Amino acid sequence: MTRGMWIALALAIGMAPTASPSHAQKSGVSARLVATLCAGRKPCRLVSAKPAGRDGSGRAIKVVELSLGKAHPDKAITNPQFGCRPYRRELWRIGAGAPTRLLDLCNDGYGAAGIGEDALQISSNRLRHDQNGGSSWRWANGKTIQLSPLRVLAQSSCSFNTRSPGFELKEWNWAAFRGQGGLAVTNSCRKPGEDEEQGGCSLDQAVGRYVLIPKVTMRVRGAQHLGSCAATIDGSGSRGFVIFGKPSAARTPWLKALLLSDRILLVTVADRQFATDGRSWIHDDHIEIWLGASPNISDCAKGKSALKQWGLRIADAKVFAGHGRAEALTVLDQKRRRVGGLVQASFRLRLPAKAKGLTVIYSKAGRGRQRLMFATSRLKFKDHTSLGESYTVAAGAARCAMRNGLLDVVQSGNFHAIRQAEK
Repeated sequence: MTRGMWIALALAIGMAPTASPSHAQKSGVSARLVATLCAGRKPCRLVSAKPAGRDGSGRAIKVVELSLGKAHPDKAITNPQFGCRPYRRELWRIGAGAPTRLLDLCNDGYGAAGIGEDALQISSNRLRHDQNGGSSWRWANGKTIQLSPLRVLAQSSCSFNTRSPGFELKEWNWAAFRGQGGLAVTNSCRKPGEDEEQGGCSLDQAVGRYVLIPKVTMRVRGAQHLGSCAATIDGSGSRGFVIFGKPSAARTPWLKALLLSDRILLVTVADRQFATDGRSWIHDDHIEIWLGASPNISDCAKGKSALKQWGLRIADAKVFAGHGRAEALTVLDQKRRRVGGLVQASFRLRLPAKAKGLTVIYSKAGRGRQRLMFATSRLKFKDHTSLGESYTVAAGAARCAMRNGLLDVVQSGNFHAIRQAEK
């Protein structure tokens, strides 16, 4: 969605006129329930109660909006100029279990520019909230909430500069437990004569693209074969990025990656067999780990930021230092198995530095040379803005566990944990 669309949507929805008293009386919300939601708070009044489909038991769901006046919830802010526009808003889910507060909004301008907006869209069992603000550096965040059972389905965040079309966008799908991101450097970073980047928060317009590697803090003993609790890439080009060779329609070989902390990385790679002739790790089947600074849309130091590379030969789990005078990368543990005609090799790795900018690659060999490389980002040699990134999963927002020999997601998008992390 472009910046213009963000603002247009916000103006269309976020600034909608307050419901009239007669509309509130016809909302089907009892005075007792309104009194319960407003208990101990003045001013507080019902603005609207919009239908939002039904839950699994057939009960009607509504999203109730309350107005709590214009005063800022931060008692230290008393200047009316910085009050809530048009009022402090609370959104509640009713009709599917106990009433639950979904959003508590005070648009005080959301930044120095003072033009922040909220956009709300209610549909069957869904609430979509888009918010933007900032100063010359702007941000735009989005969230889709499933109302019953209550959980967050997806989130997005975009950062951009009003004086240049450069941006960075991240999208995370809690339902599928996967995400992607992209960025375009600001025009001030471009050389004379180079075409300017196109503006807008859209992955289609991003120059740097990457698959987000989830970081889930949990106790996992040793190397484990990764299942759905990981980022997944393959040589098809539809999951991850083919950076050498031709994409294949087959979904094998494939690679999965998961961070347990800033420095502990789990990787599983699967193939029919792992080729090696022992003469050069570059021409053997291997995993590559690339580390560097986090991608930055205003960082013009292409080629100057130190990139470091390691190669992990799969046949014997031996690590080789590649580009950038890399420090030691350690294989803490490994395990292998054969399933359905594929050999799965899993590794628990300790990175020599925090995973800020991070790209993981699988390099497939054949006839003594590299034939296919697919990666978690569109990696370009000596360009740290082409590195990928991780996505930190808030404590309690998701849970992974071993099932049938694989580390799988068993719960994802916990609404209350995500809301707590955002405070």
